[in-house]
Amino acid sequence: MDAVLQTVCYVVAGVLFAVGVVGCVVPVLPGPLAAYAGVLCLLGTSRAPGALALGALGLLAVGATVLDMVIPGWGAKRFRCSKWGVWGSVIGAIAGVFFFPWGLLAGPFLGALAGEVASGRRLGAAAWSGVGALVGFVCGVLLKLAVCGVMIWGTLAGSDWSGKASRGEDGRGRGAEAISVETRPHGGEAGTGGGGGTDPRN
Repeated sequence: MDAVLQTVCYVVAGVLFAVGVVGCVVPVLPGPLAAYAGVLCLLGTSRAPGALALGALGLLAVGATVLDMVIPGWGAKRFRCSKWGVWGSVIGAIAGVFFFPWGLLAGPFLGALAGEVASGRRLGAAAWSGVGALVGFVCGVLLKLAVCGVMIWGTLAGSDWSGKASRGEDGRGRGAEAISVETRPHGGEAGTGGGGGTDPRN
């Protein structure tokens, strides 16, 4: 691939990685899926993942996205949170982005609390539901951040998940060097042995 085109791919991948990380916290933005799109932008470059890694990362991205939809519901049922509280936590999470960083934690809790109070529940039960919404939100965020972190780390750390750089270019260079180094001593020993076996004075 042309050097300019590779640079463009790296820049686009970096932007998508950044969107993915932000999307792990902001509900309206895609998190792991955006990061996976950044991985796809690396195809054809020197850091492109292999087929196995690409499939595994895709499964991780889809799995994290699905679990992110399930975990809040689990937290809501675990802490007896109604639909009002669930929707309140989602709205609170979105509103909390504008009050970064503490709003990210307080938003889901206060949103669920307000939703439960609006549904007619007592303040104590509503606060308990707010805790459940907060726990579900935090677990979802940590899960998505872990998946995005794997994708970004594999790219920035120069991982040989594609095997292209280490086994392709570098591997051929080292292999050729090893063969040449291995061949030379044998040739020298053969020549020396041949010269030592025949004495011209005899």
